[in-house]
Amino acid sequence: QGPDGRRALRLQFEKIGNAFCGVWIHLFDTSAPPHEQFYLNAKPFSCLSFWVRGDQGGENITLKIADAVWQRKEDALPIGEIGNFLPKGETTTIWQQAVIPLDVFPRKINREELAVLVFEAISPQSGRIDIKTLAFCRDPNSLPDLPPPDEPRPKTPAFEKAIWVWNTSDILGNNQRQAELVSFLTEQGFSQVFLQVPDALKEQNETVSEIAMSMSI
Repeated sequence: QGPDGRRALRLQFEKIGNAFCGVWIHLFDTSAPPHEQFYLNAKPFSCLSFWVRGDQGGENITLKIADAVWQRKEDALPIGEIGNFLPKGETTTIWQQAVIPLDVFPRKINREELAVLVFEAISPQSGRIDIKTLAFCRDPNSLPDLPPPDEPRPKTPAFEKAIWVWNTSDILGNNQRQAELVSFLTEQGFSQVFLQVPDALKEQNETVSEIAMSMSI
């Protein structure tokens, strides 16, 4: 979720040398067996659109596409730098809508079997972009608007972390082991500690709270 309250796909990258650096989006069910995989038929559509913004502006990101054949090769063909499809000619810190006519897709791509979209950093750089509301559209004059900020999500209740200590009597008799246990519990964020009370201590009417206090927990 960004500072304006909108949730988006975030690509945070550090491109070094010639290594691949980017994110890919599958347009088919990757969990299905090969003979049951169906790819996106984009023939009815005229353009691809999405909203994008950069962390600093000027991020150099290329959009690539793969059909079923190129996906099996684990490769994709470039469509172009996304700044070429933005109103300001480059990414900025404000949201812009990219509109890519499908006619500019590489001729080797079968538009009836689209498989993967790729956003790739193509030169040594580091940065971050957010991508939202990616859609294939029939009418280039009727594109999805930028959605309003999302409603705040309720905070997930914090889980309690507990541990059971069985060898209580051994630890009580050794100050170093007490200190090691307390350090371990603190570092690991335990909120509850259950101590096994030895029979000898039960006979002395020792309580669990008194045992815990003696261990400085």
